[in-house]
Amino acid sequence: NWEVYKAHIGGKRAVQNSLERISDVAQKMRLAFEKPDWPEAGRLMREEWSFRKRNLPTISTKTIDRVIDSARRNGALAGKVCGAGGGGCVVLLIEPEARPRVEKAIVDAGAQALPMTIDRQGVQVVSRW
Repeated sequence: NWEVYKAHIGGKRAVQNSLERISDVAQKMRLAFEKPDWPEAGRLMREEWSFRKRNLPTISTKTIDRVIDSARRNGALAGKVCGAGGGGCVVLLIEPEARPRVEKAIVDAGAQALPMTIDRQGVQVVSRW
């Protein structure tokens, strides 16, 4: 986000600290995913989301907060917005057995569950022009 970027390069220490904490949390989250330690990954994802909201309170909306809260009450370990913004997309970390409850909860909260798969290889270069 441009506002966060400006605050960072402008020397706003609170924003710089939050971005450093986000980086620290991301590194710990990688370890939690590799173990896998889903409860710890969820805790870290919630922590990361709180730093992002602190940096930019407008990153979320009442609808997004409602969807995440409902998902958490129904078994999601964590949730946060994802993407470039403007689309209202949320990613949720859930244990497989919680999926039906969480899907119903987010639909009841006014959202739509989008199909997805996990790619364990990550981004790959397919062509070099």
